[in-house]
Amino acid sequence: MSEIEEIRHYVESGAAPREALEWAGETSAKMVDLKFCDLLGTWQHMTLPLSAFGEDAFEEGLGFDGSSIRGWQGISESDMLLMPVASTALLDPFCETPTLSVICEIVDPVTRESYTGDPRRVAARAEEYLRSTGIADTCFVGRNASSSCSTRSRTSSAPTARTTWSTREKGTGTPASRARLHGARKGGLLPARAPRHAARPAHGDGAHAGAARDPV
Repeated sequence: MSEIEEIRHYVESGAAPREALEWAGETSAKMVDLKFCDLLGTWQHMTLPLSAFGEDAFEEGLGFDGSSIRGWQGISESDMLLMPVASTALLDPFCETPTLSVICEIVDPVTRESYTGDPRRVAARAEEYLRSTGIADTCFVGRNASSSCSTRSRTSSAPTARTTWSTREKGTGTPASRARLHGARKGGLLPARAPRHAARPAHGDGAHAGAARDPV
């Protein structure tokens, strides 16, 4: 970690793909984490070795299944493309293995047009409209950080109708120990962090461990 702290954590603003990859080589990054946001605000991602991520990825994109993302495509039109944005590259300070984090935009693989359900595209359209009105040429968009104060609170881990991670699926015969390895329905295959309770598969069934993800 000391080696990572001594180098710059982000690429220069407006960097081209080649510049971003050259900078990644200077940081000794071994992996690249491609991130995008779904319609409901959940970070999704996929990680691959930096050696398998070339300059052509910025131009041609990388295919993924859009039907697994809530509110996006049906299975018959699920093919979509991740288009990495070079200027968003930064070195993730929380990964044990040096990892390059890059935000992506989503496009249709046939028309090559930006996907209307991509929140990043929605924000870009809002900026374009703002500039067209002449009101302003810059805006800042971010998440709403909510908080609350109370003098008393209680928590419970007892199963309820909302705890899909701990209850048996009605009519399926799925044991609770296995049900909690699965995210909520349409929770997606790529959420950016996994739940703590899914660290080890139940009954030695490794096939379900990789599918366990935090839907929120």
